[in-house]
Amino acid sequence: MNEEARTDEKHKAEGQKGALAFSVLGEIRVQNGERHLGPRELGGIKSKQILEILLLNRGHAVSKDSLADLLWGEQLPTDYFGALESHVSVLRSRLQPGTKVRESVIRTEPGGYRFVPGDATIDLDHFDALVAEADRARPPKSRELLTAALDLAARHDRRLLVERAVQGREVEVAVLGNDAPEASVPGEVCYAGEWYDYETKYGQGHTTFKVPAPLAPEVTARVRELAIRAFQAIDGAGLARVDFFIENDSHVLVNEINTLPGFTATSAYPKLWEASGISYTELISRLIDLARERR
Repeated sequence: MNEEARTDEKHKAEGQKGALAFSVLGEIRVQNGERHLGPRELGGIKSKQILEILLLNRGHAVSKDSLADLLWGEQLPTDYFGALESHVSVLRSRLQPGTKVRESVIRTEPGGYRFVPGDATIDLDHFDALVAEADRARPPKSRELLTAALDLAARHDRRLLVERAVQGREVEVAVLGNDAPEASVPGEVCYAGEWYDYETKYGQGHTTFKVPAPLAPEVTARVRELAIRAFQAIDGAGLARVDFFIENDSHVLVNEINTLPGFTATSAYPKLWEASGISYTELISRLIDLARERR
């Protein structure tokens, strides 16, 4: 029996007794019972990287093309589909020795793979469940649940950031300029789902973008003013997009500033300027002039 076969037999014997547990709140870690599974135990660095990608996208299928791009970039193996299947096969055998493929935490999907936790535990899911339960509960139970969630997160870092939930509309403003920046009319991101996640943002037909945003005149003036102030606060140059939350149709919160926003013909940034009277071609010319001005 060669070394690899002996290793597989050892993991099979040890793994049958353990329960899988995954940690993703801090460094991604895998436990099988009392045993930590590092890259070597999982079948190598590539196998661990595949697990990390699938784990972070758990519940969603990840295509083989996406996996290959993340693993190898431009240095794709000739038969990267075969290489992926080999890594996944080893990974399955190390995570759940003797388990059938259809019962594995890593399921085969058309053109890709999906991580399905099953009976395995994931600390982030536990954290989310505690926070959700705290949100539904009343004091003092809500405080106890939130404290338990924070204790779980504190195992991975010495500093935690807690933000209050914001229930409001999402509005974006484009900024153009150097020392004398200008702000576009605002646009509103609209979507039907509960979360503005990756699938909602980039999936076809999941979102609509209203330009100009249907806001009260004083709110429109406020977001444009704050967009310029945010741009100046970071000493921005050329372009940026400032995103806001608006609570109760009047209370404006600056969410974030994007100093390199998307710039395709369908991106929000050029759409906002087109609605403000600056065409796509003119916008590019203005940006070139601003770049030369800064030299």
